[in-house]
Amino acid sequence: MKKMKILLIEDDHAHCKEYSDLVIRQGGIHMLHTANGCSSGLEFAKRDRFDVILLDLELNNSDGDGIRFLRELRKVEMKKRPYIIVITVITSDRTHSFARQCGADFVFTKSKPDYSPQLVLDFAYNYFTGADNEVTCIRPAQSEECIKTSVRHELKSIGITYDMDGFAYLIDSIYIASMHDSKDLSLSKHIYPILARKYKKSDQSIEKAIRNAINKAWRETDLSELARHYTVELSYTTATPRPKEFICYYAEKFRA
Repeated sequence: MKKMKILLIEDDHAHCKEYSDLVIRQGGIHMLHTANGCSSGLEFAKRDRFDVILLDLELNNSDGDGIRFLRELRKVEMKKRPYIIVITVITSDRTHSFARQCGADFVFTKSKPDYSPQLVLDFAYNYFTGADNEVTCIRPAQSEECIKTSVRHELKSIGITYDMDGFAYLIDSIYIASMHDSKDLSLSKHIYPILARKYKKSDQSIEKAIRNAINKAWRETDLSELARHYTVELSYTTATPRPKEFICYYAEKFRA
């Protein structure tokens, strides 16, 4: 089995040890190198080829923070750029957006209830093993949270974000649908009642929020991005996917 080569740039020794211990326990699936600052991280990245870089934004030494690392890395000539996952305690959407503009591919916030180093490694592995290095497939026996993390990434890629009411509903809907045969799936029987009990909302309000989120994505997201991530044949200028069509499309990507 090909190993995923990871560079962890983190100045918290306890956090580094958590990742190192996990890699050891997982039987050599990954190779982990650690750097404690911007400069040492850049030296590692220049000398060796990494599949994934895990980057802390706030590096508490004098040689620069994670943003500086991202900017400097863009100047380095590489045959293939690593997938960069930012790990931070910062919750500001503006900061996360700025990190993405500088080259980050995904952001994990440490304060979120579902955060864990294991979740980050699982997410990175999904990227590493995915077709054409896209986060589009899940290994068998992946956890519910790992699947949902990958779904979040997909939804955000087409402009469906945390601030939309339908965001959480779509994550749960896609996860539930991935457990069913899409031919027999009924949103009104298999999904909406479950979400209605969980969120204490009516089936109708959940369906409306999901439809609104999809419509907003098709109204505001760049058409080339939609076509790249949502490959069902569709007139992107005149139509939007129906909720079942949309949910089943993503459920098929994540079906165990």
